[in-house]
Amino acid sequence: MEWALRGSGPRGPVDLSGTATDVARRGPDGHWRYLIDNPFGTS
Repeated sequence: MEWALRGSGPRGPVDLSGTATDVARRGPDGHWRYLIDNPFGTS
């Protein structure tokens, strides 16, 4: 998933972006759980 964060911080403009890797699995109780939550992808 592509993501972007733009705004202002105490030191000036903030402009970040990247590709995230998320893997989720549904448990026996029907609830989803994250197995992998990596906001910076694989590179």
